Amino acid sequence: MRRAMIRLIGTRALATYRIAKLMPYRQTLIWKDPLAVFCIPEGADNDFRSVVTFRPPLAQAASYRRLGWLPKIREIYDRYRSVYGAVAVVEDRLDQLEFDSVGAGALLWHLIHLRLLNLSGASLETAYLFAPAVTGESEAVAYEHLFHWLGYDMPARAQALLAERQAGVGRDVPKSGKTHDWNRTAEQANSYWNKVLSEDEACLVRDVNDDLWNEVQGVIQTRRAFSAGAEVAVRG
Repeated sequence: MRRAMIRLIGTRALATYRIAKLMPYRQTLIWKDPLAVFCIPEGADNDFRSVVTFRPPLAQAASYRRLGWLPKIREIYDRYRSVYGAVAVVEDRLDQLEFDSVGAGALLWHLIHLRLLNLSGASLETAYLFAPAVTGESEAVAYEHLFHWLGYDMPARAQALLAERQAGVGRDVPKSGKTHDWNRTAEQANSYWNKVLSEDEACLVRDVNDDLWNEVQGVIQTRRAFSAGAEVAVRG
């Protein structure tokens, strides 16, 4: 029944997207959903810019494991395949990993980031790739660059909040039922996986996503270098 309903009205992410389209005067949409990446091309066609945040595959898998989240990967993949075609690693592992939070999360990470890599140049130019874990920037510098790209000065309050968080004592591993710890730095959020995932689970995630993650990091680094060069040229 659930599968039939989803095919009829769509997933929660799709429902959120449809509701957003009914708000024509909305200037900013903060949509924390990994599936929102599939809307970047349409957003670009309507003069919207997107900010895409990245987490390494092991970090995302640890979140799914810690929170017990199980994405509806088969339903998501059915829709993906009908539009973009089959993905070998998902075809090979779907039956095995569908009901495992770490495995299903790893397959979802793969689909999302594969789609990002396959976006057209025009669509990708409208997206800011926010990934301090890849670029090596501090959080403060990364956010300063983001605000600059958006056309704003970074507010003093935002700078103060980041400084407070950097000096805080956020948990290395949040409580199992707690989605976010606002005192935790990005580095903490991306590194606690080795305290949550078993060795076998970590090996599984790497096997599914290491090659793709290397490609994604290359794109991020290239875009960051290009943006920095363009910024220097404009200022110069």
